Amino acid sequence: MNGTPDKLDRKEIIKIVPKHLIGNYWLGNIEPDNSFNIKYIGRSLKWDKNGLQKRLLDHASKRLYTHFRFREAQTIMEAYNSECKEYHRLRDQLDNIRHPDSPKGVQYDCYYCASRKTQDHSLKVRGVLHG
Repeated sequence: MNGTPDKLDRKEIIKIVPKHLIGNYWLGNIEPDNSFNIKYIGRSLKWDKNGLQKRLLDHASKRLYTHFRFREAQTIMEAYNSECKEYHRLRDQLDNIRHPDSPKGVQYDCYYCASRKTQDHSLKVRGVLHG
């Protein structure tokens, strides 16, 4: 995700986000120092009600956030892994507190949760963590 966030409004979304796009999005607000404060992350899948554009239009109608960024994904797994990565990276500042679910019809495991479990287990074995 590079570049300047776009305004989260109907005209802007329709202009720059193609329909039926698999991908990820970041929602938030512009701070006084012009930084993008990300408050919500998500994904949309091609078969999922017209894709990314529709999800962003739904969010725009709620008027909770002022700006967005998006990134196209080539596969469902890529979109899921990207959302998980961003969730783990930003979770202390996000409004969406639930971990991303695996896409319907497939059973993907979160690499970042698995990595954390392996790390925790390794620390317990070495006696660093208790419990």
